Amino acid sequence: MSRTSASVQALPVRFRARQDSTLRKEAGTAPFTSRIAPPWERRHPCWADLTPEQYRERIAELVEEIESEARADREARGIEALGVEAILKQDPHTRPNQTKKSAAPAYHAATKAARMSFWESYSAFVAAFREAADKLKAGDRTARFPLGSFPPALPFVSAYPSLPP
Repeated sequence: MSRTSASVQALPVRFRARQDSTLRKEAGTAPFTSRIAPPWERRHPCWADLTPEQYRERIAELVEEIESEARADREARGIEALGVEAILKQDPHTRPNQTKKSAAPAYHAATKAARMSFWESYSAFVAAFREAADKLKAGDRTARFPLGSFPPALPFVSAYPSLPP
């Protein structure tokens, strides 16, 4: 069993935040009656019926699966794990020698195909908007703008032309 899996099993069933009730009494404030549970206290709904021991076993199994996948990936790429001592020797404030610099994508998507599909849809939207804007500039007040767009405002036309606006 790995060190991480052992530490997961050693976690208390319920974490309790330290509360200093004497300070609250002196301040005249009531202790908190409810709070949002931190992530380690929340259970996935499909695991709600598990006992605390079963829950810890499931979490330990997930951690072991992640560790074994990472181990297999390192072995496939020929990379050795640094180990605890090597990690602790590193200065946490040291900047990397090189950083990857690339422009952010115009659209974030799960796949390149989805990104291209969004790009095509957006391009069609812009083209339809520009076409309608050109018609409006030419004097066609019935120009139809694409749904979800904000057409330019038309000048105010008074219902009574003889009165100033």
